[in-house]
Amino acid sequence: MLGINRYAFLGIVVISITLLMIVILIVSTVRYNIKQKYNSINQHIFKNDSYKENLKQYNSILEDAGITSKKDRLKLLKIIEALKS
Repeated sequence: MLGINRYAFLGIVVISITLLMIVILIVSTVRYNIKQKYNSINQHIFKNDSYKENLKQYNSILEDAGITSKKDRLKLLKIIEALKS
């Protein structure tokens, strides 16, 4: 085996598998934490019915004003932000 000791080769394999498992655990933990963060934000936002009602009112006001596309809404938002500054 190319002059590598069998036990040294097994040690390298065990260390590499251990490091791979550690990396997988760290990545899955970070993904889980991010998922929980967004779930808690969504639960907080959508738990309140007042938020949904306000959003419906906002959308109906914009539709009454003739702003129906998402592009136009973004333009309006940019104009409002510019006026605030």
